[in-house]
Amino acid sequence: MIAPPGGRSGDYTPRPGPVARSKWLCGPVEHDAEHVVKQVFDQAEARDREHRR
Repeated sequence: MIAPPGGRSGDYTPRPGPVARSKWLCGPVEHDAEHVVKQVFDQAEARDREHRR
């Protein structure tokens, strides 16, 4: 782990971390893994049809 400038002396105020936007979660609770993976790829396709990311 890399220490921030000034070390961890207590004088250093950490910056806030990034905030998630448009977060989408899913998990195999009712369906099998194959169905969930298909949903994930469908969601990715809908968000980035040009495959730029």
